[in-house]
Amino acid sequence: MRAASLSAVVVVACASATHGQTVEFRIVERTSQTQASPGDHVLDLAVQARFNGANSLGGFYFDMRMLGEQESSGTLEYGAISNLNGTYDPSFGVGGSVGRNGLARSYAYFATVNPNFNGLINQSGGTFTNTSDQEIGLVTAFAQGVTMLGTPGVDTNADGNPDTWSGNGSGMTPPNLATAALDPGISAAYFGHNEFIDVYRFRYTVTDFAARTLRFRLANIVAQQFTQFVYSGGQWGAQNSTTPSTAVVSSGVDIVVVPAPAALGLLGIGPLVIARRRRGTDIG
Repeated sequence: MRAASLSAVVVVACASATHGQTVEFRIVERTSQTQASPGDHVLDLAVQARFNGANSLGGFYFDMRMLGEQESSGTLEYGAISNLNGTYDPSFGVGGSVGRNGLARSYAYFATVNPNFNGLINQSGGTFTNTSDQEIGLVTAFAQGVTMLGTPGVDTNADGNPDTWSGNGSGMTPPNLATAALDPGISAAYFGHNEFIDVYRFRYTVTDFAARTLRFRLANIVAQQFTQFVYSGGQWGAQNSTTPSTAVVSSGVDIVVVPAPAALGLLGIGPLVIARRRRGTDIG
């Protein structure tokens, strides 16, 4: 089931719009690839997010769908995103380890409890019903517990408390509802404060080269904002803001599948030479 802490903050387009605060989600191909062809058919993608305003992104939910793309036309996989120390992984690898593939480690709390929250690839579960399209559903994230504390700069002395907590390093157990500030630099780098960050990565490998456009889109987006950490239930986590949820906007990405030259000839296009794009650098 969808996490209760997120279901209570479903975002509507009109909420807090007058305050000029929005959460933006977008899908990008991390090497700026705009075409897929038989010689260059692996797409490494990221869902990026940023909170425009005074707060930061504490949690979220979304489904990702490739509109009209049949499951037999390619392979979806979790993309490499976080190293063991919580920094971003610059590679374009794949894998199934929660906290290292799919959701960024800072947001992988629910996924460590139930791996389904790292995203269900072409299968139904909980509140998500799979369709005939390629899709990843039930992606549910929250900044809490050891995965949040593992965010670079949050708990540098590894005492189990944020460095900004007044009792840090004392060996004390924090009292319930103790709070700790969120460092602005860490917030920008890992919690989307006015800067786009990768919150989720995935790979799509094209196996059917019929001419078409791949349309990657997000749906059912929920976002949660926070300004500081709070100690509750024996764990540190993002403290929900008491202000209304902010407006959410999202954008997808379209990538053209270019058939092999022989297939183009059958379409009457003739012997077209396809230049393979040189991969760029990670923009996530």
